[in-house]
Amino acid sequence: MECRGSSPAGQPEMAYLGNGLQPSGSLCQKVEGWLEARYLSELEKSPSGIAVYRDSFCSLRKTIELFSDYPSLAASVHRVWFNGFYVAETTQYIFRILAHCVNLQAVTLPWIALRHGNGGQWSRLLANGTREASLSSLELLAVDLKESQIANVANHIDQRPLNHPSLDFGNLTKLKIFGNTNFAPITNDDLRLMARSATQLQELHVTSNSSITIEGVMDLVNGSSETLRILQFSPLSKDGFDHPGPPTIQSHRHFCESLPACPQLSDLSISLPSLCPTLFSRPEVQWAGELQIRFADVCGEAQTSYGRLRDVLASARSLMNTRNQGTPLSIELFTSQWIYEIGPGRIHGNFDMARVLSGGLWPAAEHASRKGPYGQTGLYGKDIGPYSWITEESFVDGLERGYVSCL
Repeated sequence: MECRGSSPAGQPEMAYLGNGLQPSGSLCQKVEGWLEARYLSELEKSPSGIAVYRDSFCSLRKTIELFSDYPSLAASVHRVWFNGFYVAETTQYIFRILAHCVNLQAVTLPWIALRHGNGGQWSRLLANGTREASLSSLELLAVDLKESQIANVANHIDQRPLNHPSLDFGNLTKLKIFGNTNFAPITNDDLRLMARSATQLQELHVTSNSSITIEGVMDLVNGSSETLRILQFSPLSKDGFDHPGPPTIQSHRHFCESLPACPQLSDLSISLPSLCPTLFSRPEVQWAGELQIRFADVCGEAQTSYGRLRDVLASARSLMNTRNQGTPLSIELFTSQWIYEIGPGRIHGNFDMARVLSGGLWPAAEHASRKGPYGQTGLYGKDIGPYSWITEESFVDGLERGYVSCL
């Protein structure tokens, strides 16, 4: 609550109460009394039972009014983020706001806008000849809804905007889908429809999500294969905030030729159902920096042997050595148990069970690792954790003795 300004004699001041703006001089006097009171006992002992209503959508309505009254202000908006508005009514307010932002370049929306918005609204947002500037960045953020929101029939709307004949994602250079939801999630079918026109993407991020698989991601990759520079696909399991082990990622397609065929791709972090030496066989790729790949198996192998996996490691090492003559490249391959750090020839993992099986004799040399299980490596995995590392030679010795398996 906030009181502002001064008023002419005999005129009430303006008081802000929640999100509502009402003239009330007596209300301001009461607020001042509350602020001056040092003890609860000094407050009014007989408070009234008048309910104070707060308009949950006031910020959206006020923004619509503001942009309607000052179109030049709306035209100055280049980036906008909507957070916490997940019902059908608020989606309509959001699109009314966006209609005023004629120079919008980047927008972050609740994922549900892809259900509640219609084809015309999405076409205008994507600037199909109706706006002065084109939208280049679209982010869709998903969250779990409350049971009351899910039970509300008014929210069970799917206007299928992606089926609209004039919808065109061709101006987008960045698409990000983040988060998981328990209501109307984005799926592979949605990405497949986007891929028909999303042919100029430079960045594609699909993270912390369980409703989209590698199939949908690769539809978008193939559609923008000539322009894609950054690809991140890190799915989330359906059981809370735990990344799935790669064995849960399934597909019947082979992607080891598609990814190296993207001529501009330089930043790659992806989860694949399987991989093979073909993935690392093209020295002309532009991959640079840290390349991380999660995988479940080796392509075409019913039961992966270390000999086949060793071919993958050798191919990755050869590519890394070739690339490091120019732009540095480091490669890490993740399985459900191990992290293969290609450059220094280290295998990171938890060797406690192997130590028990060997009677404490293996591994002979073990070093503390700052890496952790899949999903715990990176920004939040820099402290010493349950993993340690050993050399590839020591790991092969453990394989031959039956203390560990290669995946």
